[in-house]
Amino acid sequence: MLTLTLVSIAAYSRLSLPAVSYVTNIDTWSITCLLFVAAALLECVIVDFLTKKDSKRRERIAKEKERRGLNYGTMDVHVKINIISRNAFPMLFLVFNVVFWITA
Repeated sequence: MLTLTLVSIAAYSRLSLPAVSYVTNIDTWSITCLLFVAAALLECVIVDFLTKKDSKRRERIAKEKERRGLNYGTMDVHVKINIISRNAFPMLFLVFNVVFWITA
């Protein structure tokens, strides 16, 4: 839904502006927003894939740790990706917007 909204905004803004042969600031902003949405969707797909792939492995490791009495505080890869993405995406989008609107 967000992607459709961004495409609609970009198309409407082009209709209200004169036709030019170069990339405008609104094009740059729209494309970057679409890339952030695509990256977030890709991250969700990767995390979901890794979660499903590692579910049986995690159960086997948990049983082995319980049997041996071990308790390592290790995180799975998909949890690390999710935590990094939760922090990185908003910060990168904030940095992009600050730089974009200062230089625009």
